[in-house]
Amino acid sequence: MDDNLDFSLDVSISGGDLLDKAGRVGRVAWLSSKIRPDDLFLLQDGNFSKVLLSEALECFVNEHYVAAIALGFTVVERALAARLFYRGKIAESKGRSEDLTKAALNLGWIKDIEYENLRRLRKLRNAVMHFKPSTKNQNNEILPEVMDKGKMEIEAKSFIETMIIILGKTAL
Repeated sequence: MDDNLDFSLDVSISGGDLLDKAGRVGRVAWLSSKIRPDDLFLLQDGNFSKVLLSEALECFVNEHYVAAIALGFTVVERALAARLFYRGKIAESKGRSEDLTKAALNLGWIKDIEYENLRRLRKLRNAVMHFKPSTKNQNNEILPEVMDKGKMEIEAKSFIETMIIILGKTAL
């Protein structure tokens, strides 16, 4: 064995540190810790939600955080609307996003923390997706966060985790 090799622990890195700093690989590893290969998500809205969910996760992995939140939010809205519809709550199933999440909270389908995460992220999503002219520009407080990739990754991760929890409530 070469005497010049250094096997000390002075210069080392753990697997967790490698994955945390590995960008795409780290995000895939994180997703793999949240979704098991044998999980079966029952999407009440059918194939369209399946495509949207896959696209949202792909966007997250590839650092398209705003798109991941927008697409993922659509999956959650469609899932909640479908659940309401199939329970005979037709009028509620046609409500706005905030109405759908409030109904889900009232029915016990989501917890307070999930509701608050959705409410916070809906504001971020709406600031990006909807133009609202204003002299004060209400989006000034929210949009700088969208420009900060690090903050957006944290927000997207929070949302993806909330989405998985909500969808997991009807999973096998």
